[in-house]
Amino acid sequence: MSLEEKRRYVRTQVNLKVNVTHPVLGSVNLLTRDISDNGMFVIIRGPALLPIGEIVNVQVLDVVDHPPVCRMKVVRLENGGVGLMLCDHGS
Repeated sequence: MSLEEKRRYVRTQVNLKVNVTHPVLGSVNLLTRDISDNGMFVIIRGPALLPIGEIVNVQVLDVVDHPPVCRMKVVRLENGGVGLMLCDHGS
């Protein structure tokens, strides 16, 4: 079964500006490559500094005034970015 067939949520390709905050990383503005109902892929130029399982705070900046901050977990690392999943979503 391919990775696409294993996915529970449809991904939508969209570039949104997000703010990612972590004690080691600090606070950085990045762009998404795609989003789904339970997560997103965030584009990172250069090496990803956070290991799988690490928790970050993410705020989508392009959508509404005073967007909420969501806790997300790093679930995938690849060249060009990281996959993040909403914490406690669908568990």
